Amino acid sequence: MGLRSVRIYTIHPPAFYTELARYNRAHPDAPLYLVQGVYLPDETYNERERGLYDKRVDGAFASEIEDAVKAVHGELERTPARGRAEGRWRADVSAWIAGWIIGVEWDPHGVELTDRSNRSAPQVRGRYFRSTAAATPTERWLARHLDRLAELELAHGVSMPLAFTNWPTTDPLSHPTEPLPQEDLVGVDANHVAPTKAWPGGTFASYHAYPYYPDFQRHEPGLTSYELDGNVDPYAGYLAALRDHHGKTPVLVTEFGVPSSIGYAHEGPLDRDQGGHTEQEAMAIDAELLRVIHRQGLSGAFLFSWIDEWFKFTWNTFRRHAPVAERLQLWYDPWTNEQWFGLKAADAGPPEPPGRVVQESGTRSGRSASRPTRRGSTSASTSRTHRPAPCDLGSTSSRAAQPPSRAPRRPTGRATTRSCSTPKPARGRPTSGRSSTRCRSTSRPCPRGFSRPRTAGTGCSSRRTAS
Repeated sequence: MGLRSVRIYTIHPPAFYTELARYNRAHPDAPLYLVQGVYLPDETYNERERGLYDKRVDGAFASEIEDAVKAVHGELERTPARGRAEGRWRADVSAWIAGWIIGVEWDPHGVELTDRSNRSAPQVRGRYFRSTAAATPTERWLARHLDRLAELELAHGVSMPLAFTNWPTTDPLSHPTEPLPQEDLVGVDANHVAPTKAWPGGTFASYHAYPYYPDFQRHEPGLTSYELDGNVDPYAGYLAALRDHHGKTPVLVTEFGVPSSIGYAHEGPLDRDQGGHTEQEAMAIDAELLRVIHRQGLSGAFLFSWIDEWFKFTWNTFRRHAPVAERLQLWYDPWTNEQWFGLKAADAGPPEPPGRVVQESGTRSGRSASRPTRRGSTSASTSRTHRPAPCDLGSTSSRAAQPPSRAPRRPTGRATTRSCSTPKPARGRPTSGRSSTRCRSTSRPCPRGFSRPRTAGTGCSSRRTAS
């Protein structure tokens, strides 16, 4: 398929690392590189008095970083526990680690809470990473954990780029035309978390950047008038704004893509919607987005995602999923876009009994009319590639080992105009809204398996709703 690297978000089972090492030893001239992630074992920081500095949240994350380093070096042993991989890790894949990305798509109210409650948190003056004078408490917290990760890796004699996850909701730019207050509430800036000369691997700015979210891409004048190669392209304008803000720091889009679901949850400029695409259309848009990222001079990109994720939900189909929340991963829904980002399908198997063929277009055989069919698919094997991969798609992301309790979420020829985005205030922006990890339409808590959607609407979310 031409892939060169894969990104994972948490510690995978031992077999993943064993097979990666086996494959790479068998293909020394074309190995598959790994970007390892570290997820927050405890995501309740937006409910804690001190946010990310809460002892349980902070301690669990520190322990997870240590375990992740042990896992990639084949030194970890874990007993069974719900929501995490267990076993004995014996494969050392450190030779193929291209970098690390720690953390999650930060909840804006959790970041605001962390910054407000920890103003006296000391600046980080670590041996390998430090916080700048302008760093917020959240950024200082990240600098401290990156410094510890660097210390653990250097103890094994290796150094590589280290970064933290970010997304447009908490980017360091200002988006005054964004209609949802929580989408431009607070920023987290990679420029404020810097490696020292003792860490040769350096750092980069990592963003999950999609062409349909948030809404400011449809409203911000500096983006709606931005041209690339003579054509208006707000997504290209947003990438340029990130590139210009970070200056010499490399910028990677570590998630991008559109889903091939029938249903869709968000409209984007240039018909780059969150769903409503055939597989051929989705793959063509993905290839176009990758070329835009390259044209804007960013340092790389990861297509989201490797395989379809049946356990996902989205805000506009939540009501019919709620009764089966505990078993959501056992079936898939063509109307739920979040389940259909995969480069590979995860189909249930051949239809039984075989029936009349119903196709979106064209005439093909082998599909039953009694169940939804994969649009544009040509077979129904248990696991198969359902999209042609263009030759320039060089990397992909995988969340296959995410704990079941989560439902998570991118050189030449510069454009003729620039975005008008400006940096956000460092901290202290007043907020409105209330904490909400509950269903927006009812008073019941969100069922296990549900978290924040990427779009606004009825459903469960770990964000806060505006008052």
